[in-house]
Amino acid sequence: MKTPRIRTRVVLGVGAAVLLISLEGGAPGAPARPPAEQESPSWFEAKNVCVFRLGNGPMPATAHELSDAMERGFSRAVTFPDPKNVVKVEHAAFPSIGMVRVNLSDARMKPSAQNDGEIQLNNKVENVVRVGKLEVHADPFLVRDAKWHMNLNVENAKMLLERDGTGRPAMMLQDATAGTINMEVRVEDIEMLMLQDSREGLARFGVDVDDVSLNVVAETPRSVQVELHLAMEVALVPAGITFKGHIAVDDQMNAKVSGMSVEGDDVLGPLIAEFMRPQIVKHNNETRPLVTFPSPRMKLKDVKFKAGESLRMEASFGY
Repeated sequence: MKTPRIRTRVVLGVGAAVLLISLEGGAPGAPARPPAEQESPSWFEAKNVCVFRLGNGPMPATAHELSDAMERGFSRAVTFPDPKNVVKVEHAAFPSIGMVRVNLSDARMKPSAQNDGEIQLNNKVENVVRVGKLEVHADPFLVRDAKWHMNLNVENAKMLLERDGTGRPAMMLQDATAGTINMEVRVEDIEMLMLQDSREGLARFGVDVDDVSLNVVAETPRSVQVELHLAMEVALVPAGITFKGHIAVDDQMNAKVSGMSVEGDDVLGPLIAEFMRPQIVKHNNETRPLVTFPSPRMKLKDVKFKAGESLRMEASFGY
């Protein structure tokens, strides 16, 4: 998760990214760009999580080489309890593969990997791999001490073998006939990660973050109210900031952001909030498609949220 920044679009960047991190930011713990930094017409660009690193070896030319390359790619960012039980390939007649199973359960994100940027592909396709069924399971995946539960199931996937900007092999899920993704994480785990990242990211500015409180209410399966409070000290002077926002998704999978506000408390909070408010509220009532995929024919079909002690997301996509 990207270090929370005390600036524009915090409610949207935190609230929506928390709930849709697997669509926007890749594996849990990966950096997620806030909408302000995207050029996409949608709020989230799914391409960021459709790319698999394939390690530093040659471009895979067989199913066995692909399995090994995927294991090397995951191992760059993740520590596994059993590295040889991460990727399983079945019914393979490369480049057509019946099934690929990826087991991320009990894997742990390496601290050094949490600041990696997204993979930049050279857009030169060297091979196309067809996968009848792609499964990625994480029950749980560990980011520090936070537990993220995620399950991805994809039918009839089209995977493109390309290279990144340094020439290393990579594989991108371009499209699929159907897919589902489920994610769950405890709110207190999110708060813990945000507190740690906030302290680390803001310490160089003389800001000490004392507490982070996140409250998410799923008013309907597609309507979410988000409130985030930061308790800080700026050069030993207390400051509190509260961000609020509402996100609603319609039947066409467009997301409308409304009710965005920022308020301050303690000594410096009101001053900071006054400075930030114009940038926050100018996006009130803005509507965009929630997600875009690498292939224009692949669409988000449905999304549902639940909130309580844990945040849960269920989404389906495909042609």
